[in-house]
Amino acid sequence: MKKRRLHYHLALPVTAIIVVLLLVNIALSSSLQRKQAEDTMRDQAYILSQNMSAIWDFISVNQSRINYDRDGVYNQKGLYCSKAGLSVGALFSKRTDYIISYAALNPRSEQNRADDFETEALVAFADDPSLEEYTAFGKVRAEEGYFRYAAPLRMDGTCESCHGGIAGEIDETGYPKEGFVDGDLVGIISIATPVGQFEQNYFENALLQGIFLVVLSAGCILASYWFTQKYVSKPLGKLERAIERSGTDRSYERLNADAIGAKGEISSLVSFFNDASKKLEAVHLGLESEVKRRTLDLESANVLLVSQAEELEALNGRLKADNRYKSHYFTMMSHELKTPLTAIIAYANILREASGSAGDLNADAIESIASNSRDLLRLIENILESAKLEAGRASFEMQVVDTDEVFYHLESSLTSLAAERNLALSFFRSKHMPLFLADSVKLSHILENLISNAIKHTPSNGYVIIESYHCKKDETVRFRVIDNGTGIPEEEQRAIFEEFVQASDHMDKPTSGSGLGLALAKEYAELHGGSIQVKSTVGEGSIFTVVLPYVAVVSEGGEDDV
Repeated sequence: MKKRRLHYHLALPVTAIIVVLLLVNIALSSSLQRKQAEDTMRDQAYILSQNMSAIWDFISVNQSRINYDRDGVYNQKGLYCSKAGLSVGALFSKRTDYIISYAALNPRSEQNRADDFETEALVAFADDPSLEEYTAFGKVRAEEGYFRYAAPLRMDGTCESCHGGIAGEIDETGYPKEGFVDGDLVGIISIATPVGQFEQNYFENALLQGIFLVVLSAGCILASYWFTQKYVSKPLGKLERAIERSGTDRSYERLNADAIGAKGEISSLVSFFNDASKKLEAVHLGLESEVKRRTLDLESANVLLVSQAEELEALNGRLKADNRYKSHYFTMMSHELKTPLTAIIAYANILREASGSAGDLNADAIESIASNSRDLLRLIENILESAKLEAGRASFEMQVVDTDEVFYHLESSLTSLAAERNLALSFFRSKHMPLFLADSVKLSHILENLISNAIKHTPSNGYVIIESYHCKKDETVRFRVIDNGTGIPEEEQRAIFEEFVQASDHMDKPTSGSGLGLALAKEYAELHGGSIQVKSTVGEGSIFTVVLPYVAVVSEGGEDDV
């Protein structure tokens, strides 16, 4: 990649600054020259207007001399102020590029009819009697490029004979009088000054100034380039090449500041480079020996890591075998325990039916055998399900779920457990609860574990409530298990869903359990794509909420069943 030299980096900003200053200077000079040109044109127009006003006044004052002969006989010569002013203005306009005229809103002659600029001036003078002049840039007779100037002509005593007196009375010149009084606006002197000469002068001045500033900026740029090249770029270039060569072939170069033309800060930079080069040489020599030593250490460490990896692989194999053996053992033992327990429960039911009036003591003993057998059977089933989940063999079957049917089976199996603890067990189903698709066996297992836990941790005379409803806001079905039991501390609420973990019990009497029920319930809820939420306060009770995605039951016709 081609390198951009430092003198270019310095020359470009210098050029940009000079160009900006040049443009600012030209803009300011242009504005100043235009202002000066406008002031000059205004002064010239003012002088011309005063000359024309003096001619007007001279003719007006000398009317008596002009219109009387030597014998003192009055003879109107037709040379009055207005005609004299118009004639002088016309002659002056013919000989120069200036245009001088007189104008009024209601003139006696069409030659004095006001154009747009003159009409604006007449209105301005009429509105403001103290106004002495009115200016603008515009056109005359459809030609552009004129500076327009207007000065007012006001009524005084010399104009009385022609324009004063009674309005409508015929004056000496044969025109009806306007009936003006002293100070009224009679008309204006209009002067149009061509701006072409001024614009030409402005352009020539701007061009000369621009050429001078361009030459000046070019000189500054060349000087900046030359000094930067000599005292900055060349020394830095030599330093750069020395840095590139430094360390190659194990050589570390030293530079002489005077030899490469380095001055000031660059000379200090060369000294710093020489010191750094010396230090790098020493560091390089030390690094070579350090690299050799570290290489030997890494080789030894690599041999050790390979040995440890082999040991870990062997250990991992033994762990997998132990895990398979554990799962197989749990499954085998659970099946072996489940068979006699089923027989015990069956015989306990037979004894309960046969005991009849055998006495309360026998009935209580039989009921105790049946209850503990059911608890032990539930524990064994949890162990079996946990082993299936761990082995990845848990089945998942979506089928139509009727909440009433699920609640009926739960009530049948858990009412006796609640009665033992003298608890009120209640089931409530929302009337808008629809049929939905889920694994009904696993859903029953989730709710059975949550309800049995609630019964175990609720003191006598308490209550356990089970609710179900359809949440349309997020399209989920929800089951809530509510109790007024001992509650769970906030710091333990996440841990209770781990295997073999139980919350600390705040009842006087501890409860039994393996700590698998909630872990299985959580796993089954997540298999459905849902979750279990808990909200609990120590001493007040707990609310467990099972949230499952609502999967509608679709009939053969494509409509949802309700």
